[in-house]
Amino acid sequence: MQKPIRAAKLQAPSSKLQAPSSKLQAVDDDGALILELQPRHISLAFRHFRLKQGLSQYKLEQLTPFSIHTICMRESVHYQNFPTVTTLYSYCDAYDITLTEFIACAFSFVTTDMTMI
Repeated sequence: MQKPIRAAKLQAPSSKLQAPSSKLQAVDDDGALILELQPRHISLAFRHFRLKQGLSQYKLEQLTPFSIHTICMRESVHYQNFPTVTTLYSYCDAYDITLTEFIACAFSFVTTDMTMI
């Protein structure tokens, strides 16, 4: 199992130690910014955008270089690998979104996980 991606710890300014304003951020007790993205968050984002666009896995297969089996596997929350940037761009092109929009959605699932703890 791959470890989650952890951003380097960044110190928040001591004069303004506030709750994060973005859903993409989490601040631990000492004010350090920590972001944890796991493969399941990417899988949830793949599925979220496919359904949002009203695409079946069959139609997505026609829009991307991936088979239905691969699409289904990548949408599984049990999938344990991070996709390549090329793979992400293929999906983003099919969903007609930017890579930034995709990553923001994936990180929204991180914050959902963190609120459930």
